[in-house]
Amino acid sequence: MSKSKSKWRNFDGKTVKTNTLAEQWSSRPVGLLESPAFRVLSKAEHLALSRIEIELRHHGGNQNGKLIVTTEQFIDYGIERRSVPGALRALNALDIVLIKHGRGGNAKYWQPNTFLLNYLCGAVDAHEQITDAWKKIETIEQAEKIASAARAAKDPTRVAYGQRVARKTKNVSQVQKMSPPGTETVPR
Repeated sequence: MSKSKSKWRNFDGKTVKTNTLAEQWSSRPVGLLESPAFRVLSKAEHLALSRIEIELRHHGGNQNGKLIVTTEQFIDYGIERRSVPGALRALNALDIVLIKHGRGGNAKYWQPNTFLLNYLCGAVDAHEQITDAWKKIETIEQAEKIASAARAAKDPTRVAYGQRVARKTKNVSQVQKMSPPGTETVPR
């Protein structure tokens, strides 16, 4: 076999060996794709799952179970801020992604949430932690019931905290908009 047959040119005209991958890739098992748990996911939940898979690929397929994705990274990927918590709750309730919740607070005690993709997706570690529990959901109706309950199950403490923060930032922005008397600009 000649050397010219073992290589090919890609779209940019560069010569590439036939058995090499140009970049990281992601795979999902067909069983997951056909499962009721996967089929009831909303757009935000699909985006969140994809963003977690991307994080696994950034780690070269390692550290499944120790993946850290911030809320800002989910938002930058295209999920609305208000949809992130519900999407993560649904993925966790359907056992597609397992979430180990971290802890807020000062820098000494702060820990981020960590994510585990609960299916074999080319990850080279954490195989003993993967349970494929999403397979236990047998019908679409059962999956929809689990997902809708998870989306609606808000933590009242976190909601109250978010409302307090929103009020504080609203008051700050209103104070900044007000100017002292006598400093208004007059149009000419």
